[in-house]
Amino acid sequence: MAIQPIDLQTLYTQMDKVSKNVVHQQQQAQLQGSMQLDGLVKKDIQKSTTVEQMEKQESMSSVKDGHNSNDGKNNSSKKQKSEETQEEIVLEVIKDPALGKTIDIHCGGRDLIFPHHENEIAQSECCNGVPFARYWMHNGYINIDNKKMSKSLGNFFTVRDITKEFDYPVMRMFMLSAHYRSPINFSKDLMTQAKSSLERIETCIETLQFLLKGENAPLTDEEKALMNTDYVARFDEAMDDDLNTADAISVVFDMVRDVNTLMNDGAPH
Repeated sequence: MAIQPIDLQTLYTQMDKVSKNVVHQQQQAQLQGSMQLDGLVKKDIQKSTTVEQMEKQESMSSVKDGHNSNDGKNNSSKKQKSEETQEEIVLEVIKDPALGKTIDIHCGGRDLIFPHHENEIAQSECCNGVPFARYWMHNGYINIDNKKMSKSLGNFFTVRDITKEFDYPVMRMFMLSAHYRSPINFSKDLMTQAKSSLERIETCIETLQFLLKGENAPLTDEEKALMNTDYVARFDEAMDDDLNTADAISVVFDMVRDVNTLMNDGAPH
């Protein structure tokens, strides 16, 4: 089935409308909850006080025994998990009007499989009764000079930082040189290699375009054999294999090598 193009302006308008509606519903729920809570405060206050007293006693006991209390850390963790779950619910509500109950492709880093993507699947499929996504594409981690990229290590930077030294096409060439599920190691040396590889392809294309402007001579047997080589079939086979761009690019370089060899052999001496 062909994928229909998406009108981005319409999509943004729908997302904004749904997002505002979600916020309004949350505010109404909070208001209603506050009203209900007001009638239950007197009933629950004694129970709450008892629980607080027990927690304090447990905390004091831990201190006496020489153990540190992790209550602050646990509360922070619970709050973070609650906020993450709320965000996933909001994303699910926004998704349905714009993309439907089942989306074609869901992307993300491997570190998001658990718990984020598993939460999304559980929420969406329990609510809608249909698969959440047809295909999942989880990319591998990015290492910097064979070390994990991290702000704490001081080796964190953005794509915009990289493009101050290398053009966007070079960045794309570098990213496509490895399978998206595999870890990728970033370094200036590898970026320089990607730049040289891209220039090799561009030079081959420019040379062929120059030759096409010349005399329209009949094809030689070698040229006919080259045109009948199964480059396209091999390229498609690699891309059909879980979007294996690394193997697909290797097919492109096989063609560039064969074209350059043919042009060099046919050049006048």
